Amino acid sequence: MRFWIVNSELPWHDRTSGGLRLFTLIELLCEAGHHCEYVLSTPEAERQRLGARDYARYCGDLAALGVSLLEGIPSRISGVAPDAVIFEWFIVARELLPRLRWLCPHARLIVDSVDLTYQRWHAKADLSGLPEDRAHADRVETEELDTYAAADLVLTLTDEDARELDRRLPGLPSFNIPNIHTLPGTRREEATPPSVLFIGSFSHQPNVDAVRWFHGSIWPSIRQRVPDVKWIIIGGDAPPDILAMADAQVTVAG
Repeated sequence: MRFWIVNSELPWHDRTSGGLRLFTLIELLCEAGHHCEYVLSTPEAERQRLGARDYARYCGDLAALGVSLLEGIPSRISGVAPDAVIFEWFIVARELLPRLRWLCPHARLIVDSVDLTYQRWHAKADLSGLPEDRAHADRVETEELDTYAAADLVLTLTDEDARELDRRLPGLPSFNIPNIHTLPGTRREEATPPSVLFIGSFSHQPNVDAVRWFHGSIWPSIRQRVPDVKWIIIGGDAPPDILAMADAQVTVAG
């Protein structure tokens, strides 16, 4: 089969869990003999986000799999039409699914949800109690479910997400693909006790909120009870206030 993978960014397989999952999924499709093309919907914005060197590096990683890159959505099919189009995230599909439905009328249109975004926004609204947060969550919920309803298939990440989607959109075909991580060979190393480890990309706002909350609400109590404790924070794109948390007991490793 011929697949188009449509996304607004390249698969950052060494920076984010979602990027690694997507890159590995593409790798598995290629290994199974399918032909994949990566359609980057906003190449200039991605080039600015990453810089020329990292942009070229991620493009090269796709090329090493035999995946060609299309910069921008084509205005017409110049070669063989795809059999299936996978949109990464509902936000990308919300904007582009109608156009791809017209451009590739015979292709199956698949939305990879990665997670059900509206649930995250509702969780934030539950915590903040702000009417504007609830209104935003309601708006995202409507847009997200409408996008899934227009697809031929939705990919979910967890069994819980699959059950929620079946409850909200009964009869919509879905398939669960969890995180795909190849475990390298391991070796045992004694960590300097006691220590706390956080791993998460700070391009994902919930990770930013988590570290800020932990640092302000939990970390002082831990330090009081365990004076020699260390905290290691691992993840790219940390904002300035998280970088400023570094001290003798907190390492912001990047």
